[in-house]
Amino acid sequence: MRKQTILLLVGIFLFLAILAGTGLLILVYHEPGFYRRAYVPPGPKREQLSTVCAGKFFSLGNYMRSSDSKEEWAVEFTEEQLNSYFQEDFKKWGDCATLAKYGISDPRIVIDKDKIRLAFRYGTRPWSTILSLDVRVWLARETNVVVFEFLGRHAGALPISAQSVLESVSEHLHGHSSVEVTMYRHNGNPTAVVRIEPDKSRPTFQLRRIELEDGKITIGGLSRDDQQAMLTP
Repeated sequence: MRKQTILLLVGIFLFLAILAGTGLLILVYHEPGFYRRAYVPPGPKREQLSTVCAGKFFSLGNYMRSSDSKEEWAVEFTEEQLNSYFQEDFKKWGDCATLAKYGISDPRIVIDKDKIRLAFRYGTRPWSTILSLDVRVWLARETNVVVFEFLGRHAGALPISAQSVLESVSEHLHGHSSVEVTMYRHNGNPTAVVRIEPDKSRPTFQLRRIELEDGKITIGGLSRDDQQAMLTP
């Protein structure tokens, strides 16, 4: 009788362990609804949206490098354009291959009025999950300093730290001389302070706007000549 009781308890324990393990796998392999909705089907429309987005990145880069413009500039990106770009032209650039070395692929983005929801596949199939981050973005008082506060952080449906992933991305960005990244904690959340052109005493541009609306983000600023004009009596 005692032996039967032990076997019964062992059987119950194994059943609960399998059930818990299965539930954990389901949570880890869960694909967030917003990640699925952000997918843009392949075709001419996606290719066109990607081309438009790449052109806007090119324009943004020109604004940041040039001091010829005499007016305040602004570039608007929609989440559909960005997601099309991630699935098309982004894959042609070296940054995509570099991120893949860290196990990061298939990024997608959703833009709300108060935060950005970024998700990507982390790891190698079949042992991979969707890592999602809710990010609050704002401009610091210091010139050309952007702050990213990582709010909700999940692997599938499981809350995680995601600190190692953020450190990997930060390490990758440290290779760019025009960007300096410092990690710290704000309100208990991992937070990245990104300084643009940190080695220049006189920046070529000044960021003035990072505005989020449902489905789009607007980035605006002034060229160097504009800044000089504002400072001249």
